Amino acid sequence: MPGAFPADRLYLQTHNSRQKQQESNTTSNTRLRHDSDSFSRNGQLPQQQLQPTVAIQYDPTSVVSSYIYPQQQQQQQQQQQQQNLPLPQQQQFQTVNHHDQHLSSPQSAFSQYQQLYQQYYHEQTQQQPQQSHYLPPLMLPPPSPTLASYYFEGSNGWVNHYYDPKRRQYLSSRVDPEFQKQYQQQQRDGTSSTTHHQQQHPHHSYQQQQQQQPLNHHSSNNNNNTMAVAAAAAAGLPTLDSLGLNPQQFQIAVQQQQQQQQILQLQQQQKTSQQHLYPYTTNDLNQLISPSSVTSQQQYLAAAAAAAAVAQASGVSTPSASLSQQQGGVLYPLTNNNVQWTEEWRENMLQYAHTLYSTAPRNPELLTILHTIHNAYPDHLPTLLLLACVYYTYQDYQSSLRYNQLILKFDPHYVEAMSNIGTTLRSMGRTTEAEQWWYQAVKLRPGYWDAVENLVGVLCSTVSNNNSNTNINDTSKHQDEKGSTKVSVSTPSDNTITTGINGLLSASGVSSTLTSNGSTNNNGNTISIENNGNSNGVSSSSKQGYPRYKEALRVCEFVELYFFKGQETTLNGPIKAPKQLPIHQLPRMQNLFYAKGNLKYALGDIVGARREYEKGLELVFGGTNLVAISNHIALACGSTAVMEATQYGKLLDSSALPLVLLQPDQAVRIIQIAFSQSNGILPGLVGLNGGTAATTTTTTNNNGVTGGGNDNNSNNSNATNALQQANQTTSTILLTLAKLFQDMMNPSTPAIAAAAADTAESGVTPTMALLLPLYYLSLALHPSPSTANNLGIILSNISGASAALAVKLPQQPQQQQQAMTGTMLAMQYYMYGLQLDNRHPHLYTNLGSLLKDMGHLNEAVCMYEKAVECNPRFDVALANLGNAIKDMGRVQDSVQWYRRAVEVNPNFVDAVCGLVNSLGGVCDWRGRGGVGNEATVDQLGNYYPAAGDKNARSGWIGRVVDIVEKQLDEGAVWGVGVLKMQVDQQGKSLGEQLAEILVQANAVVSQNDSSRLVELWTKRLAHFSEQSVNSNKKNEGGWVIRLIERIMRRLQRNWYLEQYGTTLRSDLPQTAILVTKDLSQRYQRPLIPSSLSAPPVPTVLPFHTFTYPLSAREVRLISHRNALRISHGTLTSSWVASHVYPPPPPPAPRLKIGYVSSDFNNHPLAHLMQSVFGFHDTHKYQVFCYATTPSDHSPYRQKIEREAESFIDVSSWSNQHVVERIISDGIHVLVNLNGYTKGARNEIFAARPSPVQCSFMGFAGTLGGGWCDWIIADPIVCPPEMVSCEIWRQRQQGKRNLHDHYHHSSSSSLLFEEGGDFEGDVDPEENTDDFVYTEKFIYMPHSYFVNDHKQGFREEHDQNNVDKNNTSTAALMLQPPPHPPPHADDHEGLWAVEEERRWSMRQEVFPNLPPDVVIFANFNQLYKLEPSTFRMWLRILERVPNGILWLLRFPPAGERHLRRCATEWAGAQTANRVIFTDVAPKHVHIHRGRVADIFLDTPECNAHTTAADILWSGTPIVTYPKYMHKMCSRVGASIAQATGYGKEMIVATEQEYEDRAVNLALGLKYTYETSNHGKTERRGHGELMLLRKRLFLTRENSRLFDTCRWTRNLERGFTEAWRRWVTAEEFEDIHHITNNTAGCIWVTDPDD
Repeated sequence: MPGAFPADRLYLQTHNSRQKQQESNTTSNTRLRHDSDSFSRNGQLPQQQLQPTVAIQYDPTSVVSSYIYPQQQQQQQQQQQQQNLPLPQQQQFQTVNHHDQHLSSPQSAFSQYQQLYQQYYHEQTQQQPQQSHYLPPLMLPPPSPTLASYYFEGSNGWVNHYYDPKRRQYLSSRVDPEFQKQYQQQQRDGTSSTTHHQQQHPHHSYQQQQQQQPLNHHSSNNNNNTMAVAAAAAAGLPTLDSLGLNPQQFQIAVQQQQQQQQILQLQQQQKTSQQHLYPYTTNDLNQLISPSSVTSQQQYLAAAAAAAAVAQASGVSTPSASLSQQQGGVLYPLTNNNVQWTEEWRENMLQYAHTLYSTAPRNPELLTILHTIHNAYPDHLPTLLLLACVYYTYQDYQSSLRYNQLILKFDPHYVEAMSNIGTTLRSMGRTTEAEQWWYQAVKLRPGYWDAVENLVGVLCSTVSNNNSNTNINDTSKHQDEKGSTKVSVSTPSDNTITTGINGLLSASGVSSTLTSNGSTNNNGNTISIENNGNSNGVSSSSKQGYPRYKEALRVCEFVELYFFKGQETTLNGPIKAPKQLPIHQLPRMQNLFYAKGNLKYALGDIVGARREYEKGLELVFGGTNLVAISNHIALACGSTAVMEATQYGKLLDSSALPLVLLQPDQAVRIIQIAFSQSNGILPGLVGLNGGTAATTTTTTNNNGVTGGGNDNNSNNSNATNALQQANQTTSTILLTLAKLFQDMMNPSTPAIAAAAADTAESGVTPTMALLLPLYYLSLALHPSPSTANNLGIILSNISGASAALAVKLPQQPQQQQQAMTGTMLAMQYYMYGLQLDNRHPHLYTNLGSLLKDMGHLNEAVCMYEKAVECNPRFDVALANLGNAIKDMGRVQDSVQWYRRAVEVNPNFVDAVCGLVNSLGGVCDWRGRGGVGNEATVDQLGNYYPAAGDKNARSGWIGRVVDIVEKQLDEGAVWGVGVLKMQVDQQGKSLGEQLAEILVQANAVVSQNDSSRLVELWTKRLAHFSEQSVNSNKKNEGGWVIRLIERIMRRLQRNWYLEQYGTTLRSDLPQTAILVTKDLSQRYQRPLIPSSLSAPPVPTVLPFHTFTYPLSAREVRLISHRNALRISHGTLTSSWVASHVYPPPPPPAPRLKIGYVSSDFNNHPLAHLMQSVFGFHDTHKYQVFCYATTPSDHSPYRQKIEREAESFIDVSSWSNQHVVERIISDGIHVLVNLNGYTKGARNEIFAARPSPVQCSFMGFAGTLGGGWCDWIIADPIVCPPEMVSCEIWRQRQQGKRNLHDHYHHSSSSSLLFEEGGDFEGDVDPEENTDDFVYTEKFIYMPHSYFVNDHKQGFREEHDQNNVDKNNTSTAALMLQPPPHPPPHADDHEGLWAVEEERRWSMRQEVFPNLPPDVVIFANFNQLYKLEPSTFRMWLRILERVPNGILWLLRFPPAGERHLRRCATEWAGAQTANRVIFTDVAPKHVHIHRGRVADIFLDTPECNAHTTAADILWSGTPIVTYPKYMHKMCSRVGASIAQATGYGKEMIVATEQEYEDRAVNLALGLKYTYETSNHGKTERRGHGELMLLRKRLFLTRENSRLFDTCRWTRNLERGFTEAWRRWVTAEEFEDIHHITNNTAGCIWVTDPDD
């Protein structure tokens, strides 16, 4: 793709409209249309206008989720605000509503997008490099995996953002208003007596103080300013609105309008001043502060207020030089001996100081004012508190500590000072001491959130604190104004306060019980703790710098217990906000539950974490649990099911909840819709609306008494801030819980799998219907592009059937009514997210993935490139870009993107596997390494022979094998505990229920003792219930799927027996089964539990196992896990019937055979099988072809359509439609011609529409699924020693012999089954390499490999002379000899003609090649080649000096890598004899194969179609069936054996391979003779030429090329498979197995 498609053409309409949108301060993005375009088979975009078709659904099996935990929310939001300046929340809502027509009408947007893309495409198409002709292989791999990238903001997964040890520390500058009120009362009553009382009753003080939380200067700047609005307006200053500020943030009551002119003069002075913002000298301040004139004092206050307002509004900072830069270090306090100080003056000045501190904390006048107040009132604690904060701002930590300790001398229980001391000490590096102070503050006042959060934060940090006296800022250099040295801060006294966790427990009256596990139970008021061996309660782990999550969790539980004492918050019942908690502190309590959830998650308590998150939500939803909230959302969206349940006072559980699908504009309004009675405010936050929950502020009356008062404007501002904070916290918890639900629905670790199983037993199972409302609510509370991104990923996996049944809000009248699909909604959310942030890389990469899955490969590349442009280090986007480019055929170009992805994230398995595939595809083996006893290649490309170490593992290929092993091991925990899940009120487990169903199904035929079967299945279930820590992982979920599919087959057969008996064929047609309600219930299909999420699949695809050095078990499990994913996805889909599909009537008399394929076009499968469908005996068999791709109008497609009895194009049909058509056609045997290749629709087979289902040709390996019964093969390519059913028989015979030897009894059936085995079916998860195929086999005689060379690739002799000068190369290669062709019986004449044809074609292909050169050739794709084989070929060239190696540029990028390897490994002389040519068209390719003398097969993955092509031309092959367990490595041997000369072409070792090729080449000699026509003729001699002559002369009668005979044998196999199904001979658990009974079908050719 030539450069990235401009992003603005994708999501913006036009340049003019964009300008108009900017003028109106709105953003309008168009949406892509959800229609896929007509694409060719190779994914190229047609030049004509794209025609819309039905959208292709996203394949969930190819999704790899990339979770990014929410830790950087605040930082990202700040960056987003700086870069993008997003609109306020209300304005965003207005934007969405204003553009509803764009959000919900993707058709028009996509149409416009198509036009823009067409224009861009035509502009760039000339820059596209011309691709050489591409000959597709037989087994096309599926498209590269599409990676979806989740992004969660606001958390790093288990530690909240405010626990970051690098976060900015702050001091509390204001005292709790309630505490201030109490303090003033103490001053009136006498400080000494009060202090004495507090010492006697240490809990009395904090019980009075706990109600209110002091605000820090970050969160309460708006509350700290009590001046500016009126004064600024009177002075003619800029209005706050014009400065972008909220007027409610600043308030002042200017009592005297006469001072307006004076304020104007002061403002003029400020404008002319060039040095700093506050042009007041010390003398000016002394004069203004003097209370001799009330007017003068008010004048100063008004002027100061105006200055403070301008300072904050304009953003101009005051000089912030350190104290050392000021004269004398500190501005001296203002003194006036004639001043009479009043409390009113003190409070006004302190309020102004707070204003300065909040706007310019280093203002040089601030310390002057505070010291003046302090000199006048030495024991005024709020002044001391602010003084300590200012010194902390200057990093004068010693002074800050001194003033905080001075506070504690007056009041030992002043928790604000304690917490500030802790913060200061931590800034000095003395974290251990800081913990003790925070512990003391939390003990005195558990509701003091600053101390709680700081304490929990330091306990969760990993900062080392080996030296508690370390001072990071070297504060020893600081001295106070009197020149005193560093203050020594004492720790809290142990005789008065017990610190640490034990102190907290004793303070709350909770018993401390020492346990080993530290479990907690609040219900009994007992918190168990670990004995850390530290008397002061500080864990020794802090000295090592390790996080102490358990200790932090106990702190949280202590605080929770304080507020919820008497309530059982640990139970599943919903909680409500405690009465003693001020509502404005509700977000802090939410944070506490959020922190508890994160800590429990980190400690492995997944279920407990979920409960804590839910408690945080219940607070704001008014005590409503999550299921009730989801019911309410569904009801608000018009769900009739929820409405009916509500009428009976019931709630639908999570498994019965309907799916709710909302468009983006609807999702952002869901709170207004669902909670309209509270004006869109969550029920638990209603008190915050209107300022009813505002904090109390201190005011001073005329008598000088300070008391509590309400400032309505300030309170409203506080309420608004608290509401916003609560919404933000709720949104974060919703996203975290959604992330947890997704993990539980797709568990990847044993802990999460166990939590999912425990949750299933509790009845509240995470489902999609429960998950989506979490995202909708989060998006409504905090519109975020990341939330829209995650929603798009989830919705893209919603099937069309599920979307059709979902609950939806009605669309607006002006909107076009249309069917809503998951793909369409995903597109809308991606585009909505790009409106919020047009530089969001996750949105671009997921939009690209959606386009790629819809078939728009070029557009997908553009989106991936845009994502990489936004974030050049985004690993998922880089890997996706590599995948897409590789799927376009540009393998070499994809390497750079994979490399970048791996450089960014070396552990990104998708990128690693993609890189290995691409490097192998172009033979770039540098760094490949090796596995086991095979040759290795190092980073420099040096080749090292095998060292004999079977356990060796290195390089890229070693990493891939490690990845496979790890993923297979992790996937084995899928479904753990599901068999124990109760399915009815009697307590019956799922395993017991399924076993009973299968026993009953088998009892229809089998008369075996039912008690014996019950005992057998009890032992099988016990195998999974007895799992221990040391036991092998057993994949319980996989066993459930296998059992359900086993039941389905037997129920389907029972249905046939009930209707038709054991009839194999019928002379008269039988009536098809009509499914009634009774029959559907009788043959109800066992359902997969909704709690059983989709199984994980390995990153390595089944197709890639062909060339990876994997064991038999690894190959088997990769296919099996993919098959389980397909089975699960199909059997849980709503389009699949609830009953098993009815079987077809018996053949009457014709057996109906159905072929399903995407390759009935110009594809190797069609090349090979084009005549088979017409060769079937129409008297005995009726053939149906179901084409899942549209016609390419090639001659192959036209021939199949013409000759097949029934050809149905189902390319635009849904899976449900295809299945229903197969059932309607009454197919007896259904054949899968795809397997795990591109275009496969294996879901059709997983639905089980036919009794007998087979796999053939498309995929050279096991499918590993219960939906494939038979593979059509031969015993050479798939040895029976590697087949599951044959291994089972061998084991049974061995056990029977052993049992008879010791017990002399035949009743040993219970001994025959072990573990997860079924009769005739060994558990695929078994840790053995004894077998690889889970299917049974129909073994064909000769070879399974069918071809059509005899019919389709003949050379017709043209008697007319052809002018070589005016003939194309292809026609010239087909040119006949000048003399008439000999008779067919004249073998010597035929051979003479062939020799001359070979010689003539050789001269055309290699005109400069000497006549005695031996041509070794291989025409395979280069991905089949690996280093050891290529080195062996080079050794052959070294031993045959007159030999060359002929390879194809397949792909072209591989040539330079192979030439480099040849030069480095064998020298330039040998490397120069490696010749490359381009890939040729099919006919030319087949006929020029005769030019080669010997075809060297690739042992790792043999030639398939190419081998048949070569043998048809008469060229011998040398092939080595390297592996018993890899079908792909044995195809060449199967084909060669079918010629009748296999012994001369098949070798058993690598050395024999080399020797055989060399001997054949060295024995080849040529002579020249004169023919009867006087022409010189070339004649070959030697063993090679004799073998070649026999291959050529016998090809007409060869079994290999006898397609009609092959078809007859195939029909015999199908007939036998049908018979075995009807008679139950296929089912080992029903049919009696004898010693001579084979599990596989061996077809015998009657002519053999």
